[in-house]
This record gives sequence, structure tokens and C-alpha cells, in this order.
Amino acid sequence: MKLFRRGSKRADEQAQTAPADVVPTGPAPALHMQIVAHTDDDLYFMVPDLLHTVRAGIPVVCVYLTAGEADGRNVATSDPKRGDAPVDFEGYTTGRQAGLRAAYSAMVTGHRDAVWERGTRTIRDGVVAEVNTLTDGPAPITLIYLNLRMVQEDQPPARLRTLWTGEVESEPTLRPTDSPIPGASGTYRMTREGLIGSLVDLLTEYRPTVVRTLDPDPDHLKYDNGRAHYCDHEDHTASAQFAFTALRRYDTAGHHQPLVVESYRGYWNKLWPFNLSGAAFAEKMKYLNIYGGVDGHDCENPALCGDRQLGDRSYNRGYGQSTTYRYHGTTNWLQRQADGRLVAFGVLNGRPVQWTETEAGSGTWSEPAALGTWSDGQGDDESILLPQLDVVEDRKGRFHVLGLKATLSAGIYGHSRDVVRAWQSVPSGTFGTWENLGNPYNPEGNNPVKRREIGMPVGAVDAEGRLYFVTRNFGFGLSARRCGTDGDWSGWLDYSGRSQDGYSTVTTARGTIEIYGGSVGDGVQPGVIRWRQRAAGGAATPEYDTYLPAPAGTPSVLEQPDGRLLLLVRQPQTAWVLGYRQTEPGGRWDTTPFLLGGDGGFGPLAVRLLPDLDKLLVAQRNDAGTVSVTLQPAQGEPLHNEWIDLGDGPFIHSPSIAVDADGTPTVAVIGTDGRLRTNRLQLVEGELKPEGWQTV
Repeated sequence: MKLFRRGSKRADEQAQTAPADVVPTGPAPALHMQIVAHTDDDLYFMVPDLLHTVRAGIPVVCVYLTAGEADGRNVATSDPKRGDAPVDFEGYTTGRQAGLRAAYSAMVTGHRDAVWERGTRTIRDGVVAEVNTLTDGPAPITLIYLNLRMVQEDQPPARLRTLWTGEVESEPTLRPTDSPIPGASGTYRMTREGLIGSLVDLLTEYRPTVVRTLDPDPDHLKYDNGRAHYCDHEDHTASAQFAFTALRRYDTAGHHQPLVVESYRGYWNKLWPFNLSGAAFAEKMKYLNIYGGVDGHDCENPALCGDRQLGDRSYNRGYGQSTTYRYHGTTNWLQRQADGRLVAFGVLNGRPVQWTETEAGSGTWSEPAALGTWSDGQGDDESILLPQLDVVEDRKGRFHVLGLKATLSAGIYGHSRDVVRAWQSVPSGTFGTWENLGNPYNPEGNNPVKRREIGMPVGAVDAEGRLYFVTRNFGFGLSARRCGTDGDWSGWLDYSGRSQDGYSTVTTARGTIEIYGGSVGDGVQPGVIRWRQRAAGGAATPEYDTYLPAPAGTPSVLEQPDGRLLLLVRQPQTAWVLGYRQTEPGGRWDTTPFLLGGDGGFGPLAVRLLPDLDKLLVAQRNDAGTVSVTLQPAQGEPLHNEWIDLGDGPFIHSPSIAVDADGTPTVAVIGTDGRLRTNRLQLVEGELKPEGWQTV
């Protein structure tokens, strides 16, 4: 599926540290790949998504870049005699990898002692990696350890970051004690280009339809003297930067199937309300406890018990209680055009695409096509579109699509992250060239380090047709730009505030725009924060007087036919859906919630008003990785907790809802194979009757 460009000469030149495999042709079956820094990163930050993948029988390939040898003591940190234990870097890495195999064994087979095939493969720079394969299940699990060494006795710790930045020319590898890798620790050394090329080779060989990475742009804890101090492990960050660079080169080389990327926050999870249900968190802890060797099994060889440094501390660390996407998408990526056809917008292979109904109301779709011209004249081959989009319809019926473009750099000041937009010149028309709308920290005099923490843009249109977008900035408040009806953009506007990332907007019947997010305090009790225009065209100022408790993730807001706003949120630690209504249009919020329940899950809720029925439809990703829907009253009646699980799945990102030309609500998702899937919901005597999932 080569939608976007011919092969890149520059990418070909960069790939020559070793011969590349021949690129296979034709569509590939679903396969998911994780590229992470350490042996527990996927368990901590990518479950339950990873667990859904395994249970669905989808092949999984996990690539671990570092050995993660820490201080070399595989002894519980609570052990008072820990300091007396000998330093054994190779032994501790052996224990971690044994614990990981046990955790995956339990996921696939239900017990920790499945038999793995252990072998090796030579990658770039002549480095020999270890490959573990589990075939005792519905689909193979492949664990690939590159074992880059981070610690050596009597030497300063190395970091994956220093290889990324070029501060060191190469990093040595470590050989775990019982590994089939020939030679000893330090036998092999890997360069920056060798690591990137090795990842490109693995992508080319396995041809994944989903790639999961860690967070390339974590939030900072403090900032002083022009330097940010981040709330994440620097190896996590560098692993994501290596992964995105490899993905870009893989794209420019050309390949033949859709690929979806998802990135996950790391340690920052502990600073926001926990978003997993009790059941989902308990299951995550089950596999982390197996990895840590505290699942009650008899361990004859202490070196193979698991990661005893972690042991039973996985709960106490506080960041396993959530699974959070770095790029918070909205749920309005499925829309109905002026000509009646549904159109869906997404990102495949780091480039924007659209799917369009062949005829209005037909339920049949085109293959994904390039959305606009992905070029801004500033080095297209150097940039990648981050995984989510926001879609806004203006007063003339034209769509504006907003996203974030990233250019990666070895130097901390060379990164760019910019808001971009493509739009239709006429309703139902084609999209033109993507426009670069910049970053609030681009002007000269700003430290460019701040550019990287920009959030996903969210747009709205006021009553007079002015287009706005807002994005979370380095100070955890909102920055905005406004496009007048003459097409001219304002400079950057500061809407201040202090909040979690992830926002929902609504344009009221009065023509004013309101923005809702989760507050992180700013001197007041955390809760739901709103930014509200007092008059159309005016500034949106932050207000903390909703008196609603802090949500676990992005709120969803809409205006009911009676003019009151309805806010739907997930409750922290339960993942239940709660509903709040205003007491009157523009008035205060009733702080007594309606309990909609739901089936657990995390991520934003899709909400669509069905005006002909005086109902609203809500869709969510649930604890099983599928989609649940509920039909609720749109006026003043109480909300209920009856949901329908649409089954199948698992799915990627969050669902979206639109109503087609025949008045039929349609739910759309992205499948595990990177393809669009839709489900039309017929309404029979007021009840939803799903037609079933259709794959484009």
C-alpha cells in the first residue's frame, strides 16, 4: 500500500550499514510489534492493549533495545542485606528476561512454564541479538533482545539517549548468563545508524500492521536554566525516538500494507487520575507479579526467578494503574459530507488518509486515499504525522482536519512539532496542501526544547464562522490560534489554565465556544476545568467553578436540544461512565452524576446526537478491547446503564459515530490490520440492532 511517495534515495543511502532484506509485496496479515527500552515496558505501559492482541490470536513481536541491567543485583530492594549481594549484570538481565518469558507464557497458555525456542540472529554492525519464540498458542510470540549495555563497573552509566544524540559513537552489548549468543559481554558494539537500520530491517521482515512505542515527548517535572527535567526514564524517550525514525525510513522505502502507530505515556501515569478499571488493573498486576517472580511459584534457580528488584513493588510505583496514549485523539474523525457520503479520516504509515463512502447511505467504502498533499516545502521526507487527527466542520459545510507533524533530531534543540491543517475549498471537495500553523514556542527567543510538549490540536467554529484550535502547551495551559472569515490567522493566543492533556469542545447555540478538560490543580482542588467565551469572538478564559471531580481522561461534551450541556467522563479507578448536566442553559453544573456504568475501558467517549429520535448515542472502547454502545435520552430524563457490546475486535484508537444519509447511525473503528471497520446500527422499535462489522 504505497500511497504517498516513491522510495527515498536518502533513506536508501542511510540503510547501507548492512544488506537489507527484499521488501515483500502484497498485503500482510495482522501482526503487532512493540519497540521498547526495557523488558517490563510493554507490561507496564501497553497492557491491556497488548493483552487484547495476544488473546485475539494476533502474532506479536517485541523488540527490547537495552539489557536493563541496573545495578546488577537481582535481589528485592526491601532486603536489608541487598548491599551484600554480588554485582552480576549478566545474571540480573538473565532474571529479567526469564521473568518476561514467564509472563508471556501465562498470557498465552495460562501457565508460566511454556517451552520457548531460544536462538540468535545477526543484525546490523554484526551484532548478535537473542530471539525467543513461543509457538504454544494460537499465534507466535517473538521476543527480540538487542541487549545494549547501559552500565559497566568503574565507568559512568551509559544511556540510550547518548547513542541517539551521537554523544557516543557506539554502545557495547551485554550477553545474559544463559544466552545462546556467542562470545562475552562487550563482544559486539552497535552504532546509532546500526540500531536504526536494524529496526528498519525488522519492520521490513515482519511487516506489522500496528507498532506500539513509548513516549518520544514526555512532560517535564521542572524547568530551569533552559533545561527540562522529565517525568520519564530517558531510555523510554530515546527508544521512541529511534522507533519513529525507523518508521519514517521504513515508510520512505515503500511497503504494501497499512500501518497504525500508538504511543504510550510512561511514568507520568502516576500524576493523573488512574484510568483503568479494577479488573483491568488487577490483571495487569497479575502479569507484572509473574515477571517479578512473586506469583508463588517454586523457583529452583534464583537467577531465573524473574525481576526480583521489582518483586511485589509493581503496585506501589503508581504508574501501572493507568494506560495512557501520548497523543490524545478526538472521536469526531467520522463525518457526513454535504453530498451525504460518510468520510473517515486517519493516519496510516505516518501520513494522512481518508476513506469515503462510494454512494450516500450505501455502507460501502473506497480504499484509503491520500488526504491532501502532504508537503509543506520544508523537507517532507524528514517529517511524520503523529497518530491522531481532529476534524471540524465549518458553517459552509467544509471540513478542516488538524494534526501534529513531527521532525526528529539528534540534538535537543533540533526537534520540531507543528500543528498542521488541511481543508476543503468547497463542501465535499478535495483537500489541498497541508498548511503549517506552527508551534507557540517557534518564535525566536523561545527555548526550542519547549516545542516538544505540545498536545494534539482540537478545533471549533464559532457562530460567525471563525475557526479556532487549541493545544496544550509547555506550561500545561492552552495556546490557541484563530482564523478569521477572511482566511487570515491570528498570532498565538494564551488561554492559560493548567490541565491534563485531552480536550473536548462545543459551540453553543449562543455561538460561543467552550472547552473542557481535566484540571491538575493550579492552586485549587483538581476537577473539570472549562474555558468559556463570554461572547462570540472573545477570549476563552479558564474557570474552575464546575465543582465536578477530576475525570480519568478526556471529557466529552455536547449541547442537548434544550440548550443545556451534557458532560460524559470516566470515573477514576473504576472506568465507569458518569454523566453530568447543567441545571439550565449556560448555568451551573448539577454535581450529582448519572451512573452510566459501561464495560470498563479507557480513552475518549464518542457521542453523537440523533435529533430525529431525541436520543444520543455513546460509544466506547471497553475492557475487552471491543466497542460498547448505549442509546440515551437527549433531554431531561435520567440516563441509564444499559450497554450493547458490538463484539469482535480488538480495535485501535477510539471509535467515532456519524449518521448516514438514510438516518442510520454508524460506528467506525480502525482494526488490528490497520483497515477501517464500520457497523451500522438499525433502530427497531427504539432498540439498537447492529448489522455487524464490515471491513473496508
